[in-house]
Amino acid sequence: MKKPLCLFLIFLGICAQSISQTTNAPSSSWAEEVAIHPQNDEAWLYLFEEERSDLEKAKEKELGTIEQSMLKSVEEDISAAVPEGGAAHYAKFILSNYSDENAIESALAAYPENLLVREQVVNRAMIGNEASKIKEHLQKSFDLGAFNAAELEYAENVLRSVAPSGLLILNAEEDAHPIWYLQQVRSMRKDVKAVLLDLLVNEDYALQTAQTLSIDPKKIVGKPRSVQVENLLKQSALPSHLALTNSKNSIELMGKNLFVVGLCFRFSEEKDFQNLSLLEGHVNRFSLKQLSNNAAINRNYLFPLITLRNYLKNSGNSSYQNLDVQIQSLAQQFGLTQLVNQNLD
Repeated sequence: MKKPLCLFLIFLGICAQSISQTTNAPSSSWAEEVAIHPQNDEAWLYLFEEERSDLEKAKEKELGTIEQSMLKSVEEDISAAVPEGGAAHYAKFILSNYSDENAIESALAAYPENLLVREQVVNRAMIGNEASKIKEHLQKSFDLGAFNAAELEYAENVLRSVAPSGLLILNAEEDAHPIWYLQQVRSMRKDVKAVLLDLLVNEDYALQTAQTLSIDPKKIVGKPRSVQVENLLKQSALPSHLALTNSKNSIELMGKNLFVVGLCFRFSEEKDFQNLSLLEGHVNRFSLKQLSNNAAINRNYLFPLITLRNYLKNSGNSSYQNLDVQIQSLAQQFGLTQLVNQNLD
């Protein structure tokens, strides 16, 4: 039985709620700060990231030449204001499609404890497939407070939802890094191939991914994000999964072949793929100690929990009542009680 996909995508938006890492950035616009203090290098760093985040949200990560040009314009403003600052190097690294290693090393020298910079240092190490550096930098990110308890618990439960030796396609850096931390530092589920879509704009990472999955590189390298998602799911010989936090476009594109099996979708072209038994087994193994702490990522639990709860109730299994407590608590935390109740069978 397949899950009711579109309903939750449209009304709850829970499948687009990524993990948010701490940046220590205020909520006001950084444009105002740099206008008043044009040589505030760290403000420029956050302004660039704010602009990038806004563009990616508007375009669901599919940035075209216009968006790239807009980011390039911000980088030029940074370089004019603080030419040798860490922000300029950070922006150049992003605009190089994560290939300018000297740029990110310079940014790190300027901001050794900045989580945004640390995030990109990890990305560069991952592209280079440098195991010792990946582990070192992920540990440093953890030590600096990059991942809180709820985010790590969520990442653990995502990994528990993936089939043995499976492929897991991740939407954003914020989603990938806690999972990579668990794999590389804590040696949890190292059998899972966790691919970060953001990095596939880098040719080396795209080639590395294609080779690891035995996919024709022409189907991945240089292709639009939506095409990469489709080809990764369809062409990989591994059991393929898409994280709940992927964009609505990616999920709707493959919707008829995506089945909820926990905190991810399983791709299958079988018409009667039995996802609900897998979902029940995975949820029963979840750690759920952090559900009461109001972490934004916890919204994503609603979709699989409601899907399982309705299945159990319709099957005459009274254990659905145990899930009701968790569902109502989460719904209340995020102001979704009325909407959730409308979708309980």
